[in-house]
Amino acid sequence: MFRVGCKGIQAEFKIVTLKPFLISRPTQDPMASAIETFETMLKEVVTSKRLSTSKMSSLSEHALKYMKMDTQLVSTLFLTHKALPSSNKVNSLYVFDALARAAKHQVTKRKLTLPTEPDKGNPVTFLLKMEGVLDGLFKDLLAVTDVPEMKEKMKKVLDIWSKAGTFSTDVLTRLSDLAKESEQDQVANRAQTSVTDPRRPTKSPVNGTVDSSTPPIAPPTGASASLPTGVACTP
Repeated sequence: MFRVGCKGIQAEFKIVTLKPFLISRPTQDPMASAIETFETMLKEVVTSKRLSTSKMSSLSEHALKYMKMDTQLVSTLFLTHKALPSSNKVNSLYVFDALARAAKHQVTKRKLTLPTEPDKGNPVTFLLKMEGVLDGLFKDLLAVTDVPEMKEKMKKVLDIWSKAGTFSTDVLTRLSDLAKESEQDQVANRAQTSVTDPRRPTKSPVNGTVDSSTPPIAPPTGASASLPTGVACTP
């Protein structure tokens, strides 16, 4: 503090030291951060050449901690799957299986039911939300044509779910029907291609050969009347 005088008038001034003004950054929502972490871990698992048991376990444990965000977890699972190349979709199927079984284990172990607060999820609602995307998951997998073992892997996973009762009977039956319909369609397409494929070579009826596209005519079962006159018939 100091004084200033001017023509008999005195005034006092106080020097104030200003502290640095810090702008605080908004903190990230911990739940949003958890989903981002889940997505990062998920992509690391599904894009690897070989599945890592430890990474799969870590992913399952992380998901179980945030089951209250069931909708975001399932949405991240499905959208990540859809964006994958066909060569990585088997890994994605195994992730769906691992998380579904982990959630089912918690439901059975802790005897969980639907939560009283509808906006908060748990393993029960997680499985219900997952049921909502399984049709889309299986249709996408059935459309894969460059992974020969895909349908076999799907069948094994479906058998595991059926034996463990991972999902409702209606859902499992519907998935089984989708797989059967796809297999029947493939068989029908192969049969049609083998009959009508214009690329298949045909032989002209020259030198005793017969056009392969023409069904053979059965020989007559009666007397030799159908044979030209004068041609002997050896019994």
